[in-house]
Amino acid sequence: MNHRQNARLSLVDAAAAALVMAGVPANAQSRFGNDVVIEQDGTDNTATIDQTGSNNLGGTESNPILQSGYWNEIRIDQAGSANRVGTDTRRVVQRGLETTPLVHNSMTLTQTGTRNLVGAVTQIARGAVPQGTNTLLITQTGRDNTVAGIVQDQQPSEVAQRAEITMDGAGNIVRLVHQEAGSDFGGDPNRVVLTLAGNDNGRVNLSGVALVPGLRNSAIVQTGRALDPASNGNEVELFVLADDFRFGSRQGGRMNRIGPITVSGAGNALGIRQEGLENDMTAAALEGIQNVIGVDQYGTNGLALNIFGDSDFNIVSVDQMGTNDAALTIEGDTNEITARQDCNFGEAGDSILTMGLAGDNNYFDVVQEGENNLIVSLTGSDNNSRGQSGAFATLGLRAGQLVQSGTTSSGSDNTATITVVADSNAVATRQIGGLNSVLVLIQGDDNELGILQGGSANAAAVHQVGHSNPALVRQ
Repeated sequence: MNHRQNARLSLVDAAAAALVMAGVPANAQSRFGNDVVIEQDGTDNTATIDQTGSNNLGGTESNPILQSGYWNEIRIDQAGSANRVGTDTRRVVQRGLETTPLVHNSMTLTQTGTRNLVGAVTQIARGAVPQGTNTLLITQTGRDNTVAGIVQDQQPSEVAQRAEITMDGAGNIVRLVHQEAGSDFGGDPNRVVLTLAGNDNGRVNLSGVALVPGLRNSAIVQTGRALDPASNGNEVELFVLADDFRFGSRQGGRMNRIGPITVSGAGNALGIRQEGLENDMTAAALEGIQNVIGVDQYGTNGLALNIFGDSDFNIVSVDQMGTNDAALTIEGDTNEITARQDCNFGEAGDSILTMGLAGDNNYFDVVQEGENNLIVSLTGSDNNSRGQSGAFATLGLRAGQLVQSGTTSSGSDNTATITVVADSNAVATRQIGGLNSVLVLIQGDDNELGILQGGSANAAAVHQVGHSNPALVRQ
């Protein structure tokens, strides 16, 4: 038996809305051009809304668009200016409350024009739903568009939630996309795909290395309710071709992945926070000038970040705690890179950092704690020029500082391999603990090197080719 209920509304002006919505209470007609109120309860519900003109509105707190049941579908298409799907606080809602594997919510929202808003949109699924739950597709084309508050909530079973948002224009902002899941099984992930083209997306906010720890402003948030608190595996893909873009992403749980990330433009800011197990930020490719990237990972972490092309005046900060693996590749001039890999509650971490810098007048500062492996390749001139002279004030150290520290006075087992090809660079290395080793290869002129090792059974090897290269080693 087919239980499908259909609601299709094509609204051109307020008069047409009054005819189509006959029987709708008078308070459903507001100061907006077209208003829609829909409430469907049952099986296989569909609602299709087409609105053309200005100040169109579908869904408010007092008059929501509501579907309750399973196999629900909503399609809204608005063309014009100042169109709204929901308001900042309420309300387009799909509720899949049945305990059945058939719960599946689907929503497609399309807006064309200026000053469009997708406000509070909520999809809820309950029960055992291994076949998939919430799907949301949003497309906005024009200027000054906003996605205000998307919530997808799947409890307590396996997760397969998906949100895809495409914004093409200028002055766009995604304030919040929040996916929450109560499962810790290894099934399908929460997934968000965000594609932005245009300038001034994010409308500023975030700041100083992309704000991180708590994030917010414009953000994708993926969390779970289990005790760890793990959800099923979260994925974020981000594609930006624009200037002055601001965005953040926070994931809590396990098997989290952010990537691919592709950002091309100037004055962009990106903040990433991951908490839990098997976190991964991969295939992050950025190109442009004056970009700010902050990454904060807690648990078991992996990071691959590439800034390529003639990318200048970028600031990158990486903070990892736990078992860490980071690979940073940066091309350009006057970039600043800070990285910290730390232990987890005093337990020795097992950290690997590979960093390649190609360009002039760059600066880096690295700290590792635990049992560490550090590989640094530096090509270019006048890097770490902020340093002190005289082999860093006789090993008070600072410029281009690479610090490795164990959790005890012995048995740290730190290794560092540093390669410098160019002139007038300054590199400082400090290793604390025992069983440390450092190998430095320098080719060029006027390069400055300082090595300080504390503890026992340490080894240092330096090979220099060029002129006027001072080196000081203290064990």
